[in-house]
Formats: sequence, structure tokens, C-alpha cells
Amino acid sequence: MKVARSKKGMVVAAHPLAAQAGRDILAAGGNAVEAAVAVSLALNVVEPQASGLGGGGLMLISPQGDPDKTITIDGRGCYSSLFAEEYIYPKGTTLYWTPIIGRMSATVPGLGRMLEKALHLFGESMSLSRLAESAIHHAEEGFPVNEVMIYCSSMYEWTLRNSPEAAKVFYNNGRRFKPGELLVQKDLANTLRLVAEKGFEVCYTGELGQELLATMNETGPLWGEDDLKNYEAKVREPLWGEIEGYRIATMGPPSRGGAGMLKALKVLENAPEDPAERIVFLLQVFEKLFKVLDPIITDPDTKEIDLDFDLDTAELGPAPRRAGGTSHICVIDSNNT
Repeated sequence: MKVARSKKGMVVAAHPLAAQAGRDILAAGGNAVEAAVAVSLALNVVEPQASGLGGGGLMLISPQGDPDKTITIDGRGCYSSLFAEEYIYPKGTTLYWTPIIGRMSATVPGLGRMLEKALHLFGESMSLSRLAESAIHHAEEGFPVNEVMIYCSSMYEWTLRNSPEAAKVFYNNGRRFKPGELLVQKDLANTLRLVAEKGFEVCYTGELGQELLATMNETGPLWGEDDLKNYEAKVREPLWGEIEGYRIATMGPPSRGGAGMLKALKVLENAPEDPAERIVFLLQVFEKLFKVLDPIITDPDTKEIDLDFDLDTAELGPAPRRAGGTSHICVIDSNNT
């Protein structure tokens, strides 16, 4: 196991090129939030199967490491204003293929508005054009494809090949990429240049937003005309828990992960001592937890959510449907943000 240490800051991301983008921003005097934005934009390029401006995100920010100032920003994608439950689940019937694939699977994206709000609240010295430099470079010049991306493009090959534009980008002259071959994304580089020049708003009310809306509604109205314009990334209070004397802040609803982790850590206090038994115990806890959490966690603006339940006696829902990929970023700067 490799161990990294630093007194000036740290960046952790799922791809080394994205982590390097954040490290460069810290080294140039940027703060943790600015570095996180650079990482997110770079992941848009080097890890498109898990992160991108067409999706959503969540942020947990603790300025100067002060727990009392900790906030979360909810930038999750949201349903179209045209979608009632009956539209997606007619007569209560679950349509397996909807909304997992195709246009109906695309929520109104929140990542751009979330990053924009984070920079508005905590950005200091770095321009967006500077934060986007690494992402633009890797999109324009290409980067070596790794095994993870090849695996994902193979797993969803039937979906990608049903979109000629996607297939043109994510396959090398019609065949799967091999490890180390360069993936070049010229169109994405142009998109990122527009974002760098005009700000994230271009994805909502500017030309990119208009093109996105037109594409989504090409076969008929799926997004409301004002859905992009009206999207709002929301600042929320974190979800707090105390584990073995430590006060822990994490993401609250609409995230299931934060509530799940706090419950699991609390239960883990009484787990078996044997390492192998602890792993089995924890896996069982997580399996049960998400059967409990899946039906009760929703948009906190529309429904009151009760997370004060006893895992041993809680009512279990069905096993959650398998979700898509995601990515995780951790950044700390010299001011402990």
C-alpha cells in the first residue's frame, strides 16, 4: 500500500491525471474548492463514464476546517418538470428499461450550477479558465485510456453503439480501445473552452444549454423549456453523527450514502473482532441498510425524511436497482479547507 503525506495540501481522485490537475492548482496558490473544481472538470475528460457536466454532484465543504461552518451543496440531477410519476411508471408498473437508458434516463444536470455556487462562495484567486486548463489539454491532445474505461465501454457497448456520436468518440475507428491508446475528444475540448470563457451558465441558458435542450427534445418533449434555466444547486446543512467520540459531518438527503455510512459505522462499533468476520458483518449491514434507505430517502424539499430508525426492526424495501457509476474527490489545502 502506498502512503502519501503532505503539510501543504492533498488531492485524492479516481484518476491520476485528474488528481494532478487539482495538485497543480494548489501549488499555484489556489484553495481546496478551486482545486476540486479543476479535478471535476478533468474527470469530465478522463473518467467520462463516472463524472461529467451532463450529470450531478454533491459537495461537502468545511472552510478552514471549522466544523461549525461546514455546508453541503446539493447539485444532484433532477427530474424534468414534465415527468409525473405516472409518466415514468404507468399504472404503478415498473418499466425495467425506463428510465435506465435513453433520453428518459437523463436528469436535468446540476454539476455546473453546483461548481459555480462553490466558486461563488469560496473561490479566491483562480479564474475558471485557469481551472479548466488541464481538462481542455487532455481533451484536445488526448490521454492514455486505462483498463477501467475499457471495461466500462465494453459493459455498456450496446448502449454506446446505439448512439453514433458516442460510438465515434469512445471507440477507436469502430473497435474497442486498447490500454495506453490515446482518446482524443475535440468536441469536448470546445465545450470546455466555452465553459472556461463564459462560465457554467453557458450550460444552462447559453448555447450549450440550448443545444442540450434541443437534443433532449428531438423525439418529443422530455424536458420543459425552462428546466435548465430554473435548476438551482442548494446549500444544505450537513448530516451529523457521533462515532466513538468523533463528530462526523457527511451528506444528508437526497444522498443515501451519507446516512448509510453513519448508520453502518454506528453498528460497526459492535462488530466482531475477527477481521474476516467484521468484513462479512459489514457487508450484511450495508445490504440491509440500503434496502431500508432506498424507499425513504427522497428530495428533502418535498418530503420529510425520518432517519431515526432501528436497523434491527426497520421495514425492508426491495433491493435497490443497480445504479450507474460515480466518482469521489477529496481535497484539503494548507488552510485545512
